[in-house]
Amino acid sequence: GEVNSASVENSPSLTDDELTMVFQPEDKIVVATRSSTTADFAGTKEIALGTAAQKLQPALSRDGVLLFWAELVEEGETIDIFSANRTTPTGDFSNPQPTLFASATDTEVGPSVSGDAEELVFSSSQGGDENARSLFRSMRKLGEYQTPEKLTELASDGKETGVAFSKDNL
Repeated sequence: GEVNSASVENSPSLTDDELTMVFQPEDKIVVATRSSTTADFAGTKEIALGTAAQKLQPALSRDGVLLFWAELVEEGETIDIFSANRTTPTGDFSNPQPTLFASATDTEVGPSVSGDAEELVFSSSQGGDENARSLFRSMRKLGEYQTPEKLTELASDGKETGVAFSKDNL
């Protein structure tokens, strides 16, 4: 595959050096690399993430070793946040699994990871209906993301989605 193909390409996420990008063409997640920030991205490679389920909205940590995404768990039922890691920014991702806060009844989408990878923010229907998603934050302690808490200070009457951290984590 290639970047900027005829396919619909969603949710690009770059490493801090801007040499690696993950994104979602169709229902999979792919990675593309380039040699410098002035070079074009080369061809894409699908990231092997376990099942053939639809994968959406990838979020790559700025160091390129953590990957989060939303995955359709059961056709038409729920979408949960999954994660995978790798030991180096150029290695293969391994150990794809649902996050500890994945829910059998609620939908979690739109993961966004802070630059230092200490915070994960996402949108969830926890405690409400599908049309009233709220933002939740999970903090990482000792390498593990903890039980998420609702970001009440950002609550609204609408469907809250699409969080992005700035480079300085604000």
